[in-house]
Amino acid sequence: MTNIFLNSYEQRENKLTYNFLALLEHLDVRLATEILVPSGIPPGFERLRIENFVYSGGKANPDGCFLLDRPGSSLTVFFENKTPRRPLDIEQIRRHIRVRLNDSPDRRLLVITADGEDRKELAALGDSRIHFLTWHQIAASAERLAREATDSKDQFLLRRL
Repeated sequence: MTNIFLNSYEQRENKLTYNFLALLEHLDVRLATEILVPSGIPPGFERLRIENFVYSGGKANPDGCFLLDRPGSSLTVFFENKTPRRPLDIEQIRRHIRVRLNDSPDRRLLVITADGEDRKELAALGDSRIHFLTWHQIAASAERLAREATDSKDQFLLRRL
């Protein structure tokens, strides 16, 4: 497992990507998937595995990737993190769709940005495999889930998101 307190990345987007995926990795899977539900990714998965924390190089590389498993199905979720310094780039998203999602219904792209207006641009692509959240939505979900969590480790992690 990853140490969420030891993040060697210098670029802010990479730090945020690493910390977010490390948080998902360390949380109870039910809580981790609850954070993702507002994006349209369904709940009920029994296992979450980080496939890649931060991809490097390549124009079609997303920021990270995780797998969600349950009996009879699994999803590969590619993750693209956008911040005000590096805002949404629709051409980059199109490359992710073409190279990473292919025609697979079991592959998704989760885009998280600081700007709620980005939802409209992504929706205009017309691909139901694209899921969207804002960092504000994630913070609100983490706050709510921290109040509901019964495990002290989960409470601690959620309160630091």
